[in-house]
Parts: sequence; structure tokens; C-alpha cells
Amino acid sequence: MLAETKTLNRLETDLDWFYTQSGRLKKEHPDEFLAIKEKKIIAKGKTMDEVVQRLKEKKEDPSEVLIKFASTIPMIF
Repeated sequence: MLAETKTLNRLETDLDWFYTQSGRLKKEHPDEFLAIKEKKIIAKGKTMDEVVQRLKEKKEDPSEVLIKFASTIPMIF
């Protein structure tokens, strides 16, 4: 249970980092999926499958890495 709690806390921290850096990330990685771990981009690609494959090649478990899309299209609610 402790390992899962640590993973969830890290994912939350990485999500906060993504949102605070989103302007820069969208400029540097437009319309790409970004795999983020410990506030670092560890893989990227144009498709989710591409990112998951790169994570597996790096021996990273995709379920323990934050993957977000750096969309350049503004969200309208």
C-alpha cells in the first residue's frame, strides 16, 4: 500500500508541474503526448501508442508514469 501511495503522490506532483509548465510545454512539444516522471519528460510522441512503446523500451511501467497531451487547441467549456 505504501508504494501505491508514493506513486499517487508523485503522479499528483507531476500533474501540478505539467499544468504550471503547460504554456512552455505546448510551445516546445506542440500536439505531442508527453510522459512525465519526477517533473521530467522521459518520452514523447505523436500517439499514445508511440509513447507507451518508448516507455516499455526504457523499462518504465506506463501505469506509473503521467502521460498528458500538450494540445495547442484551446479548451472551450
